[in-house]
Amino acid sequence: MRSVTGTVQYPDGEPLPAGGHVVFESENGSYDAYTQADGRYALEAPPGDYRVLFVPPSEPLPLDANGEVMPGTRPPKPLAHPRYTTFDTSGLSYSVQDTNDNVYDIVVERLSLAFRY
Repeated sequence: MRSVTGTVQYPDGEPLPAGGHVVFESENGSYDAYTQADGRYALEAPPGDYRVLFVPPSEPLPLDANGEVMPGTRPPKPLAHPRYTTFDTSGLSYSVQDTNDNVYDIVVERLSLAFRY
């Protein structure tokens, strides 16, 4: 197994918040990690070629004084374009080398206004 690290960020360098899910998949299996508050992720995977997807966290829901979701609240919006959520549409692929210097920063587009509700 080899160390794979990086940051998930927007094109302007702003990291996505904690809770995003990064998945590396090959014919030998899937390996995943969740992003930290600064957008960083870390996982272990064997050397090989991987397709990668990213499921972004969503906007936080507004809560009332009791910690319950406010009435009439719409479902949360994801913080990145939905195309990154499948291997077939993410356009992300990386080769994990037989070293522990596998650093892959993942750059994702913000969700455009066209996809917001």
